[in-house]
Amino acid sequence: MAKKNRGKEFEGIFQNDWQRTFPNTFFLRLKDDVSMNYGNAKNPCDFLCMPKDNLFMIETKTHYDNRFPFSDLSQYESLVSYRNCPNVIPGVIIWFIDYDRVLFYHIDEITKMKRDGLKSINLRKEKEFNRYHYIEIPSKKKRVFMESDYSILVYNK
Repeated sequence: MAKKNRGKEFEGIFQNDWQRTFPNTFFLRLKDDVSMNYGNAKNPCDFLCMPKDNLFMIETKTHYDNRFPFSDLSQYESLVSYRNCPNVIPGVIIWFIDYDRVLFYHIDEITKMKRDGLKSINLRKEKEFNRYHYIEIPSKKKRVFMESDYSILVYNK
C-alpha cells in the first residue's frame, strides 16, 4: 500500500508551530502554483518568515525512508539565488517521517553536498558526512505529526 503524502499537512503543522514559536512576527505562506506543473514550482519557497533580524526563506519537505533525494527539491536554484542577500537565510526543513526527525539545512550545505557528488541527504550515513551542518529542530511526536520548536534557528546561528 502506498504511503500517504504528508507534504501539504506538514506545511500547515509547520505554520502553526512557527507562529506558536514566534508569535506576532512576520510570516507569509506563499501560494502554490504547482497544480498543473508538478515538480516545476514557480515560488522560490513555501514560506517567508522573519522572527528577528533575518528573513528565512523556508521550503518544507516530507520524506519517508532514510534519505531525501535532491531531485525532490525543485526550488533549489531559486533558494540558491538568494544565498548572498544580507540577512536572508534560505533553507529547507525536512521531516523524515519514519525517523520522527525534523532537520533544517541551509541551502549552502545542500550546495556543498551536491558539489561533493552526493545525490541525497542520507540519515544512515550522517556520521560519515558530519562535515555538513544541519540543525535538528527540537520536536516531539504527537499522534501522527511532530510538534516542533523553531527557536533554535534564531538562537543557533
